[in-house]
This record gives sequence, structure tokens and C-alpha cells, in this order.
Amino acid sequence: MADWANLPADLIRCIHGCLEDLMDQIIFRCVCVSWQQAVEGNPHHRMRPLPPWLILPGSGHGGAYAFLPLVDLVSYAERRRRKSIRLPWESTDGGLVLMGSAAGWVVAADRVAELHLLNPITGAHARLPSITTLPAIAAVVQTDGRVTGYYFRVSPTLVYETSCESTRCVLYDKVTVCSSSSDSWTTMIVFYHGRLAFASAGDEQWSLLQT
Repeated sequence: MADWANLPADLIRCIHGCLEDLMDQIIFRCVCVSWQQAVEGNPHHRMRPLPPWLILPGSGHGGAYAFLPLVDLVSYAERRRRKSIRLPWESTDGGLVLMGSAAGWVVAADRVAELHLLNPITGAHARLPSITTLPAIAAVVQTDGRVTGYYFRVSPTLVYETSCESTRCVLYDKVTVCSSSSDSWTTMIVFYHGRLAFASAGDEQWSLLQT
């Protein structure tokens, strides 16, 4: 019987590099420890570009947003839709709305407009810094601790209040992610009249970029 676990590392990497489906690549590395080490231990290893998966609002949902965790997934390569897929974030109670995606991650805003970084394959979940660490934004907090909206300081003398839902819809112009691993990532947002801010893994507040 062939000793599959002890195939030469170069051969394992070559076979892995020929796989065109993300799930096939993940399953390949799960066969045994030696195969995983051969792929991930290669300093020159890079995930090959793959056809995208599209995350769409669940079947029957008439809105423009895709609410998590129930969504429809469309495989661009397979040309077929997988309906009503439950993504692995049971704690979200369906309140997250997709705001952007890149590098295998998605960014979603919860019911109080705070951002979360999520990985639909591994189920990884990280809370991004509070939007109240962005300049000129403060939360409207009730006596019971609930956040019901936000104050936006437009000028030294002008402040206006918005609901959480309105904030979620109008605050974020663009959200993207740069990731090299599950514990090393940077998220950048374009928000509120084209201002730029970023946060990396472990940060407790957003850093504003001067442009």
C-alpha cells in the first residue's frame, strides 16, 4: 500500500497548486499533518487566485442588503446558487449586514452600526474598534446602556443625531480588508465625506489617515 503521508513535499505542493476550488484546497490540507505542513511550511506558498463566491440576500428577501447568518451563496465557477446557507456566526441573531469583502474576509455592521470582521470558511470572528473612536462621532446611550443612535459633529457649533440604522447606511462609503493570516489583518474604511481610517489586529481604536 502506498504511503501517502510521506509523499515528497515538492509533489504535495505541486498537487495542491493544481486545485482550483477553495474547498478542495482546504480539504487537501486536512488529509494529514504532513500534507498540511508541506503546504503551509512553504515560505513561497501563496493561495492561487480563485473564482469568487457571491453572497446575496437570502431567497425571498426583498431588501438590498444581505443579512447574516442566512444568505444565498453563488459559486461563480459552478454557475449555481446554494440557497439559505447559514454562515457560522450563530451569535449574530441575523442582525449583521454585509458592508464589504476582500482577501477571503467579509466586514459586516451590526444593529448598532459597529463593524465585525468575519471569515465565512473558518468561522473566525473579530470585532473591529468602535466607531466612537472615529473623530466627531459619539454614541447616544440610554440609562439602561443601550446605544440608540449617534451624534455627528459637523462643525464646532453644529451637531446632529442619527439612528443606528441611518448611521449604518450612510457612515461607511467603502470597507476593505488586507489579510495575510487569520490573526494578522488590516481593515480600511472610507467614511463620512471621504475620510480614511484603518485598524489592524489588536487595535482598540481607528487610526485616521490625513489626506
